[in-house]
Amino acid sequence: MPSNVREALDAQREAILGELIERRSQWFDQEMEKLDHWAEDKRAGLKLDLKDLDGQVRELKQQIRRTGNLPDKLALQREIRELEKKRDEAARTTRQRVRSKGKKTACSTKWKST
Repeated sequence: MPSNVREALDAQREAILGELIERRSQWFDQEMEKLDHWAEDKRAGLKLDLKDLDGQVRELKQQIRRTGNLPDKLALQREIRELEKKRDEAARTTRQRVRSKGKKTACSTKWKST
């Protein structure tokens, strides 16, 4: 094979490989952006859930103050404890997801830069 044809093929192969690398890089960036948006939506949803649980606890505490009947107050207090358990679990889950996202981002950034 003549050298000029060989050089033309090599140049074309390099151009194609460069384009493929660029496309993969763009695709990867788009997918990372989608994941970031999904994570933000998930965090926002969890924050709304926490806020809702806090509102329910406040409402029950107000009911306790308005109720004169001791058995009713105790029942409401048990409901509050259950809601607080749910709220604490949701908060713990949120913190764990935030921490794990930070670790994944650091790993992804390291992998992407190589």
